[in-house]
Amino acid sequence: MERFIEQLTAQGKDAATIKQYRSSLKCFCEWMSANSEDTPPKGGDPMRCPQRATKTNIQFFKTSDGNDSQRTTTTNNDSQRNTNESTNAANETPTNDFEGITQLDIANFKRFATTKWKPNTVRQRLTHLRAWFDYLVSRGEMIDNPAEHVDAVKSGKLTPKWLTQSEQNSLIRFVRKYGDIREYTIILLMLHTGLRVQELCDLRIDDIQLTDRKGKVIVRKGKHNRYREVPLNVDVRRVLARYIAEQLPTEFLFSSQRSAAMSPRGIQHIFEKYQQLTGIEHLSGHALRHSFLHELVVRKVPLDVVARLAGHMKNDGSPNIQQTLVYTAPSEEDLTRAVEELSWI
Repeated sequence: MERFIEQLTAQGKDAATIKQYRSSLKCFCEWMSANSEDTPPKGGDPMRCPQRATKTNIQFFKTSDGNDSQRTTTTNNDSQRNTNESTNAANETPTNDFEGITQLDIANFKRFATTKWKPNTVRQRLTHLRAWFDYLVSRGEMIDNPAEHVDAVKSGKLTPKWLTQSEQNSLIRFVRKYGDIREYTIILLMLHTGLRVQELCDLRIDDIQLTDRKGKVIVRKGKHNRYREVPLNVDVRRVLARYIAEQLPTEFLFSSQRSAAMSPRGIQHIFEKYQQLTGIEHLSGHALRHSFLHELVVRKVPLDVVARLAGHMKNDGSPNIQQTLVYTAPSEEDLTRAVEELSWI
């Protein structure tokens, strides 16, 4: 497993993405342990995944000694084995731990997953499983990928949740009334640049460039390690200049009492505060990003420009307009307003 993680790191996957891979594989193994005919007895390791053909319980996450986990074997004749046989079995070099997984196992896991998670999460879980099994096939440890031909989860595309102009105004009003200069700067910066939460936390003072007539924020390591620059409008420039003059940040733009840089959890606390004050249930950092991009589209900004500002880029560096098209979809308010146009009253 750790070799697979090393490969993901070498491919440029960030820590958050790797954490999602670990979570997906962990969920699959826990499900296998709970639903296979070879389920371990109560009190066993929940991280063990059964191998049907040999009635073997497998632990693929890293063990405390730093090596890839070894296979612990149990059979119906365990009680008849002597100590020497058990010791020898434990010291064997493990063969492929997942060779017994079948396409039916993956299909059944998918059925279970659709009852527990949203379609996008299920698609992500299956994508991670395919990548894991592809890795095992490339190493010659599986004859094929059991997840390769399992159909993807189908669902209608969901429109991103953004804030209406009324909700944006309400948010700014409450931040001005109940917040401080740091919270006000964070909210306004995200609302007018579309930065992701992690990108905001990573900002250093040198990433902000301000002059009297223009300014920009530099995202040095965005999603998929992509670099981009986002211009700052006059409203954000004024607030940033005031914040920097008053708070005198030296390294990271935003810090906390415990750390030189704010954490995503710290940003989340801010949104939870204003979620309660404003009553906007879908208020979040991503909602502000969606609001920024939707407002650009509504104002007829060309989609290739919106894509660049969002960091929606193809591998060759060109704008990924297809990824940005989602912000052209009508919101619930748009649909309601359209139907109301037909009213006779």
